[in-house]
Amino acid sequence: MNPNNDDKKFFLSVLDDLRHKCGSNSNYNFIKAAGLLRQLLIDEIPLIDNINKEYREKIQFKVNRRSTQIPQFIGPNGKPLIHVMSFGFINPPENNQFVEYLNKDQFLKYKVLDFHGHEITLHELLKLNANKKGGVHRDSRVSGKDSVVNMANSAFGISEDIPGGSYTMSEMGKIVLNALSTLEEKVKKDIG
Repeated sequence: MNPNNDDKKFFLSVLDDLRHKCGSNSNYNFIKAAGLLRQLLIDEIPLIDNINKEYREKIQFKVNRRSTQIPQFIGPNGKPLIHVMSFGFINPPENNQFVEYLNKDQFLKYKVLDFHGHEITLHELLKLNANKKGGVHRDSRVSGKDSVVNMANSAFGISEDIPGGSYTMSEMGKIVLNALSTLEEKVKKDIG
């Protein structure tokens, strides 16, 4: 069944809200963006899948190309340093030639963090920020793999008040908005 006009208006409102959240410089808004991203990308019936049934747009997410190799650093004593963590900025700057275009499943599997030998994907960070940090639900109890993701989420900060994991939600949101721009314009035109 194709989406109705109420579904389409809701989709446009989610995109407008995501744009506002990602355009701020607030940890709260970045975490709330995770809830919107969850609705769009990973809910039981993701909103973009529901809306795109009618339009059949090829949705591609433009990201920085990540190296699959962890760089080896040599300490002042000439011995290799133990790799603890790396963070990849996912949103490519203008005119960056080192990009790749991913479908939704590839995008969610994009490895954004390497934390003590654990590779953390966008999907894992999104679930943590949406389901535990307050994007949709707030629950400080984490266990299992979520414990590692939680430590990685907070292991570094963009500023004193903004952990790297919630900042990643903002960057992820900007990529999603860019990927959905054609679909957004078609929906706007369709509902007048």
